[in-house]
Amino acid sequence: MTSRTRPGRAGLSVLVAALACALSGCVASDASAAAAAEADLEQAVLYAHERVLVHRSESPYLRGEEAAVALRYWLGVDDIPVTVLEDGRVSFVRPLATREIQGGGWTYSDVSVGLCAVSEIEPGDGGGDRGAVTTEVVDCPEGVVPQIDGHTAEIVELDMEIRDDVPPPSNELRGCFGGDDCPGG
Repeated sequence: MTSRTRPGRAGLSVLVAALACALSGCVASDASAAAAAEADLEQAVLYAHERVLVHRSESPYLRGEEAAVALRYWLGVDDIPVTVLEDGRVSFVRPLATREIQGGGWTYSDVSVGLCAVSEIEPGDGGGDRGAVTTEVVDCPEGVVPQIDGHTAEIVELDMEIRDDVPPPSNELRGCFGGDDCPGG
């Protein structure tokens, strides 16, 4: 006796499997990927603020062009325009972006989101006055486009509080900011 499969039965099985997969959540969701990318973006803003704080903890009294040059050098960026204000403060806008890829196989979501954040550095006057670093999310200036991995990010709005901190003395820094100061390298 030979067994025969009816034509179309295999196609029906694939359709049922795909429907079950979609209903059970194994299909990538753009909304889920976007939520994860936005959470990462919020962390990127906080990290950018912390990096400026670390820099300023080493040199809290630099002001004006001297502060701008040191900032560009320390952050390793030459292409970020730094504005020097009359009172010695410096300000710069940074485009930030994150990318989230979820899923795989037949379906996946690839979402890139971004925004711009401005950091303003107020120099200290000496003694106990170590100045301040303020960072907040702003509209991107004309021509500034957040990108990541060669992708232009979709601009999103995050409801974040303004970060306003005094740079601690460098010997009081806690935590790991990456690189050689981290346990294990």
